[in-house]
Amino acid sequence: MKTIYCFVFCMLALTCGTRGQSSCLFEGITFTRQGQIDSFQINYPGCTRVQGSISIMGNDIYNLEGLNLVTFVGGELWIFNNENLNDFNGLNALNYIGSDLSILQNDNLTSLNGLNNLISVGGDLEILNNDILSTLMGLNVLNYVGGDLSLSQNNSLTNMNGLSSLQSVGGSIEVSNNNALKTLTGLNGLRTINNSLNIRWNPLLNDLTGLSALKIVGGTLEINGNNSMVSLSGISILQSIGGSLLIKQNPVLTVLTALKTLKSIGYNLIITDNVLLPSLSGIDNINSASISGLFIYNNFSLSECEVNSICEYLLNPNGIIDIHNNDVGCNSQSEIAEACAVVSIDPVTPERIFSVFPNPGSGIITIINEKKAQSNHFSLMNINGQRIMDQDLRDDRLVIDISVLPEGVYFIRITGRNTVQIEKFIKQ
Repeated sequence: MKTIYCFVFCMLALTCGTRGQSSCLFEGITFTRQGQIDSFQINYPGCTRVQGSISIMGNDIYNLEGLNLVTFVGGELWIFNNENLNDFNGLNALNYIGSDLSILQNDNLTSLNGLNNLISVGGDLEILNNDILSTLMGLNVLNYVGGDLSLSQNNSLTNMNGLSSLQSVGGSIEVSNNNALKTLTGLNGLRTINNSLNIRWNPLLNDLTGLSALKIVGGTLEINGNNSMVSLSGISILQSIGGSLLIKQNPVLTVLTALKTLKSIGYNLIITDNVLLPSLSGIDNINSASISGLFIYNNFSLSECEVNSICEYLLNPNGIIDIHNNDVGCNSQSEIAEACAVVSIDPVTPERIFSVFPNPGSGIITIINEKKAQSNHFSLMNINGQRIMDQDLRDDRLVIDISVLPEGVYFIRITGRNTVQIEKFIKQ
């Protein structure tokens, strides 16, 4: 019954909100001269709800006051290549765009004022190549973008202030090639991105401050080519990524600890070409089963890779592993695997649950189930993560003949109900 009341209320509100408004221009309209905008209300009296698209493009256009009764655009609103347009005053009644809002190559645009009542964009929101636009103020009540949000090549834009009401984006977010951008402050209300988040080639961006409410990225998270990015601070509660996690070519990045809340990714883990990054600490809590491929290379200072997620993945890989050209300790799969063998990856307790002797050994070895637990599982793997033996460990001890195995390093992994223990074993 409550649902029915809510539905009726919404329908009444919608009806009242549009009463006295006139739907018009189903085929859309294009403005190329100021006179066309000035005479709009004369040529289309009572036209407030434009059902088609609106294109505004022309060097003669310098204000939009003639459109000050338009509340709705059912198609696209395309504002392109207007050299004499400084702001959008005149669009102050507009609150809904059914498809895309594209603001492109307006060389003297200094402000988005005039869009102050815009609540929703049903399609993409593109703000591209506006050279002297320094702020997004004017979009302050915008709370939803149904498609992609693209903010690129706005060379005077320093922050995201103006987008504080935005909570959800139905597509991807692209923030790239903004030469003056120093912070993402202004995106603090953003909680969900249904597709990817790409932060690329912003030379002055120091970190990810401004993404403190972001919990879910449905696609890939790409942090790529940001020359001043020292850390990922600001993305403090991110829990899941539906695609790959790609951290690439950030030459002064030194820490990943802001990712400590990240629990799962949907595809590849790619960390490459970050020349000052010393450690993978921060990605410890990613469920290794959620990782498809693992790519760690050309991080010349990276020597600490033996974090839980990586150790677990190397013991049970799901796809391609490519590890090379990092610092000693993280320069190959075998180096990381050996380091993992002396690190506890037990998330609950460091207590030993088994021991193995003799170690090194050549013929018969014995696994002692020290806790005498009935739910332990035993696996023996080589240094490449290939599983050689796999069985339940139900007795106090398990005797294994390893005489047929080639000489080298192996790993014994015992998993209990709440514990994991890994031991390195050497076959002589």
